[in-house]
Amino acid sequence: MGTTRLGWGAVVILALCGGCGPSLAFRGAAGQTWGVSSRCAQGPFFIEMPALGSRWGERWNVTVVAPRRLAGHLAFDVGGRRVASGPWHTQVPRPPGSAWQAFPGPENAHCLARPVPIVVVRDPPPPVPSPPVTVAAPTPKPTAPRGELALRWETMPDEPLPPTAPPSIGVLLPPVIEAPLPDTLPPRLESVPGPSDGAHVAILASWSTHNADPDAPAPVAKGTLLRLVVWSDEPNDWEGAIFTAEHQRGEPDVPEAEWVAHLRIRKATEEAEARERTAAWQAEQARRTAHCKADHADEECWGPGGYAGAQRRAEAAHQTARTARPVSPVVTVQGPPQLSTSPSRPPPPAPPPRPAGPPPAAQAEPLPPRPSPNANWVGGWWHWQAGAWVWLSGWWRVPDIDRRIEVAMVAPSPPPLPRAEPPQQPPCPRAVWMAGHWALRAHAWVWAAGAWTLPPEPGARWSAARWRPVRGRVVFEPGGWRVDVEVAP
Repeated sequence: MGTTRLGWGAVVILALCGGCGPSLAFRGAAGQTWGVSSRCAQGPFFIEMPALGSRWGERWNVTVVAPRRLAGHLAFDVGGRRVASGPWHTQVPRPPGSAWQAFPGPENAHCLARPVPIVVVRDPPPPVPSPPVTVAAPTPKPTAPRGELALRWETMPDEPLPPTAPPSIGVLLPPVIEAPLPDTLPPRLESVPGPSDGAHVAILASWSTHNADPDAPAPVAKGTLLRLVVWSDEPNDWEGAIFTAEHQRGEPDVPEAEWVAHLRIRKATEEAEARERTAAWQAEQARRTAHCKADHADEECWGPGGYAGAQRRAEAAHQTARTARPVSPVVTVQGPPQLSTSPSRPPPPAPPPRPAGPPPAAQAEPLPPRPSPNANWVGGWWHWQAGAWVWLSGWWRVPDIDRRIEVAMVAPSPPPLPRAEPPQQPPCPRAVWMAGHWALRAHAWVWAAGAWTLPPEPGARWSAARWRPVRGRVVFEPGGWRVDVEVAP
């Protein structure tokens, strides 16, 4: 199916004289490219430009090119008036004639807090002579005794935290919130070099206007705000993605006076042709009416049986309507009404409504100290839950190699006692509290406050962070989501 395209207004390519005479073409007036400051983000991102106010028309196209699948929603406004809105997703351009394939969903596993499998080894029953049980699935590192939980941590590549580049001109950014670290600014669009060849493409906006009336003003006044808002239900993986906006104005290929004269001639010609078509249609209607009045046998005028058949059908319909009588209801009395003893069933709850617009701007999250050299930050994002946006807090994900070689945060002595965090109202019934913990930054203890979040999938449980004694020192063991996989002993 090629690229995904949402068109607002006709994409106009004018050839007003079949290859001869003056013509109008759209020529580039302004172009910009952006990238997203954070690899994982859901928006909303705002792309804004003022209308050129071109007398003969203008065109504005916004495209995203990425090395992976992206998906989300968008809304496009012109002067505060909603022109279009709906879902979008990228597609790989395919050769003509190839089979269309359904969109499998965005490639955003890197940006979601997927749970880590945990093998739960149950205490065995009394010994019974039987052959040993072989477990086909790979087992975790055997560090826990029988009857406890053994963790297997997922491996993630080393990745630096996203930079905080200055905002781009022409882009309305989410409000900047002061935070202790520069890494905590909300994701935004930032200027980048032009896009290179990419595998996945989506045309987010293709809007244009055209004016063929020499006496009419510009279709859109100069300075009218063109605003495109892009967001997603889950964070997209924006690494390598490029937004490109191209703004063009309609310009004739002849001097202005000659173009106006050409349009006046064309307008007069079209009006004369319209008057001729109207006169011809009215003449044909008058001729047909006179013919049907004179020829009562013409079934094309009167239907089967001619004029007489039409009269019979009309009389039959009138007689049917006149003789029809309303049927009186029959009431049967069977004694006093009996009350039902069965409990009434309430109607099923209505499904939660879909959000009418984008989520709030991403919250600025003060980053706790990095727990290990190769840990990567899973940023928080907004989740639509039971008719409301719920903020899911971010957390550090530590790769397996850092845990095996014990390069996480290490302290010579245990941290202070945990702080008492006042109980808070959960944002929704499924919310899970991630308790705060102590962390090390520049050889000083720093308290990372707790937060509410939602399980990434049913059955996932939060494993709280802790400091574990190892050979006369304490090693930080960060928290993470886990799912239990029962294995027979």
